[in-house]
Amino acid sequence: MKLLILFTTLTLLLSCNSGSDTNLKLDTSYSKNSYSRDSIIGRGTFLSDEELRYIQTRDRYIEYFKNSGTNIGFENFEKQNDDSILVLEGLMHTIMKDSKVATGKNNVSTLYEDMDFGSLDGLIMRHDSLIVFGTTKNLFFYYFMNNKINQLDQLTTKDLEKIFTSAFYSDEAIVSLATVKMPSTNNIQAYGIAGVTTNGEAFGPPEKIAVLVADDKYVYLVVKNTETKLEENKECRKVWDSLVLKPNDSDDVLDEVEDKYCSCYQEKLKSDSRFENIRKEMEDIVNYINH
Repeated sequence: MKLLILFTTLTLLLSCNSGSDTNLKLDTSYSKNSYSRDSIIGRGTFLSDEELRYIQTRDRYIEYFKNSGTNIGFENFEKQNDDSILVLEGLMHTIMKDSKVATGKNNVSTLYEDMDFGSLDGLIMRHDSLIVFGTTKNLFFYYFMNNKINQLDQLTTKDLEKIFTSAFYSDEAIVSLATVKMPSTNNIQAYGIAGVTTNGEAFGPPEKIAVLVADDKYVYLVVKNTETKLEENKECRKVWDSLVLKPNDSDDVLDEVEDKYCSCYQEKLKSDSRFENIRKEMEDIVNYINH
């Protein structure tokens, strides 16, 4: 999911193997001219100097852990990973200093591919019942470059599912049962989905609300458990039960079952009188981000 840049310096290798508290200090002698901006940004995306520094540092650590794996010993590996995350968190605090999540924690928890690496870069924090993630538009579009998500005014349900899953989940996905494009004001763009988290084995009534809010500079993703309790739609359950999976069915068959079930919900849920309560919960999240 991440772009890996072949940039592991002798300084990093020596310091990482030392096990000292300063083993992951930034290489301040590093020259930007040795690292082509065009080589990592790509067409249509612009990274500020601070964002570029974050990507350079992150990819350098990724390459180190890719090459060393856990051969350095698990204790050293764990410490070096944690120290790397803290360095990146400091860089991200500078990038996000004027945002709603300025004091949040690094959303990237590991830099090693075999340990659920791949989360969307940014900061994450809790506010009451909300889990709030934030990143810059530049870093957001850079992350989703391979998925060809390069604008926010025409996001599809599949786009939103991919976006929220990338920010919040590693071993399951969030699936939308109803998607709402919310009114845009003052250059604010917002989407809400009512859905479920699943590993593909079972579905049910909406249990999660996920809202994307983007302003001129930042993209915020917020999730919470819905306060509006709904029973599972009986017609949609019949759709699911009529498409019982066989043990050896392919992922394509599973996708078809999910799509038909979700299509049923997309049709039925918005006509439920209680859906207005869900929409109000979404609006409250947008208002929180905007104030």
